[in-house]
Amino acid sequence: MEHDSCTTQPSAPSSPTQRNVWHTWVMPPIATEFMVYVNTNEGLRCAISDCNVSVPEHFEKLCNHLIQEHGLKCLHVGQETSHGSDGKPWQSTVAVFGK
Repeated sequence: MEHDSCTTQPSAPSSPTQRNVWHTWVMPPIATEFMVYVNTNEGLRCAISDCNVSVPEHFEKLCNHLIQEHGLKCLHVGQETSHGSDGKPWQSTVAVFGK
């Protein structure tokens, strides 16, 4: 489902003395059916029911599988920090897909 770019609507009247004018952002929906979260710290298995694809230690292959085989859109890729049992930070890459 494709959407036009975001539009703004003033939510407060502007005045010559008011420098920051607040706007209401009208955003398109990013996922209407479901979302899938993928994390390099967890088992890399396809989360779609009836799909047994498992790609241990291949984060990018699972991401490509979700896009190519299931038609999902990548909504976010980023970094997540958690703490190991020794208290030290543990970094992982995460991705969120939606349909």
